[in-house]
Amino acid sequence: MILSSQGPGNTVKEYIEALKNSPKFGPQVVHHQIFPEIEPHYQKSCKLPQELHDALKRQGIKHLYSHQCEALKLIQESRNVIVATPTSSGKSMIYNLPVLANLLHS
Repeated sequence: MILSSQGPGNTVKEYIEALKNSPKFGPQVVHHQIFPEIEPHYQKSCKLPQELHDALKRQGIKHLYSHQCEALKLIQESRNVIVATPTSSGKSMIYNLPVLANLLHS
């Protein structure tokens, strides 16, 4: 059985159902829960070089999430930071933005 979430008409719901109904993988699913959507919390300003603000705006990113700004602030203070958030919540930007800021100011 091939499980795929790609292609027209295939939704995440269909993928999860196929997984749970799979003779091989279904018994491995011990819990399935759907969490309600929550509104994102943005922070209006984050201390970044203007070049990075401009680059983010060109990519359609007007504001960073509050947890991103908090992590960036701690990193700028040379604090150790561990970030554990769901997929697509901006963890990579928390790592990449300080690296890019340092390269811009080197």
